[in-house]
Amino acid sequence: MIVVELAADLTDEHKAPVLRYLGTAERFSLAEWVTLLEAFTILGNSTVQLQGTTLTLQAFYDRFVDQVYGDACIAELLAATEISASAPAIQARYARQLYQQLRREPFILGDTPATESLLTYCLYWWASFVRGYAFEIEIFRDLEAAHIHYTSHDLQVREQRFSPCDLIVFGMTGDVKTTTYFLYVVRSFPLTCDYYITWLYNTAMGRYVRIVVLTDEAWHRINGDIVRSDLERVAQWLPQVVGGTFLGYDLVVVDYEIWEQKVLQRQRAGGDMP
Repeated sequence: MIVVELAADLTDEHKAPVLRYLGTAERFSLAEWVTLLEAFTILGNSTVQLQGTTLTLQAFYDRFVDQVYGDACIAELLAATEISASAPAIQARYARQLYQQLRREPFILGDTPATESLLTYCLYWWASFVRGYAFEIEIFRDLEAAHIHYTSHDLQVREQRFSPCDLIVFGMTGDVKTTTYFLYVVRSFPLTCDYYITWLYNTAMGRYVRIVVLTDEAWHRINGDIVRSDLERVAQWLPQVVGGTFLGYDLVVVDYEIWEQKVLQRQRAGGDMP
């Protein structure tokens, strides 16, 4: 049986959404998601005592979840023909295995808030793992279908999954994110890539759309005009290219398909830029 000691800086405001997360993730508002992401970041520094060994929750997840299930799951995702349709079932099947594993020896997670927080932490990051790599594979396949030249890390090599960026186009580094929430989390800064491929909910259209968030410099390297707006109102301007300042960064938001067209045009006009 394990003993979990929650980090001292985990407030009641953080604990509440963590304990609500299981089964109700879709009901969180943007503000609640930001608080939840902060909570999971802090939770990573909490500790677990298991058979005489003390681990942080982050180290526990790495040893007993990522190292156990990661490679096999990536192989299944890569083998899937329809990645967006297959990923939820793959994620859920492994999540059930993980849940059952943590309820058995040597873990025997009980129903205390501390152990429930550990269980939630593991299931959250596992869901994030599968969604993130499924979307990444989807983007890679889309770029290949569009005949865009790029290089990427090898998802089948665990060490490469921790690389500073996911792909490189025209010498510019890029990351693939499942949501724009990373822009609201302190640990995402300073921004380390030239562009980020992600999803944004368009309220006017009633659905998520793929976008690319770039630095001003990165956008100018593939050329194009922009309109200025604040980040919160970006969706209403799409598919126009929108520029604005966010936490001191001059960023550009562009519809994914327009970004793809711009990249392809530059590629055909003069080959890969240095």
